[in-house]
Amino acid sequence: MALLLKGKPLFVRRLIKALLYTPMALFDTVRIPFRAAQPRIEFTVEADPPSVYYNFRVKNDRLEDFKRYLGLPENLPLSPIRCVEDEEAEILLTLNVYRVSGVTNGVRAEFSTYITDESGIPRYMVVEARDHEGSMDPINILTRPSLVQQKRDSDAMVTVVESNDKALFKASASQAVFDAAPYVRIHGEWMEANDFIYWRNGVR
Repeated sequence: MALLLKGKPLFVRRLIKALLYTPMALFDTVRIPFRAAQPRIEFTVEADPPSVYYNFRVKNDRLEDFKRYLGLPENLPLSPIRCVEDEEAEILLTLNVYRVSGVTNGVRAEFSTYITDESGIPRYMVVEARDHEGSMDPINILTRPSLVQQKRDSDAMVTVVESNDKALFKASASQAVFDAAPYVRIHGEWMEANDFIYWRNGVR
């Protein structure tokens, strides 16, 4: 493909790309209802404000309550996971806040945990989704607008997220904290878990 397009004018390259990929996209529309292909929707995670991940360990004495709240099917059990190398795998609840543009726009928040899929690989499972502008998701279909903020306040990064029960999650960290934080190496299984994302109703 690269050799085919090398040296061609821009409009020729765009035309060749359209002619090559349009039949592939049309073929996928036939395969998607039979789960032979995954639907693809383009969106961009913006660099500003920076995306953040808050990872919380689920305590052993609250684990059964957490399982009951999730109501997961037996074939998708909770999975301990390691986000950073040299740490122990644990059952986690993650809050990811980021700004997105494309099919939806604005600041978005997802509360997720981790499950083991049919192949034995840890995967993300979204528990709740929130969007400042409103959006779409496989559970609610239409995600109503709610309070989600990710902004710089003076020298600090401030996050505010409203949950299903109207409780507010609030966190802030100064730039000095980020600058002083040690560098760590992200564990491969945490990165791989994001390849396929499940939702609480089993949709992926």
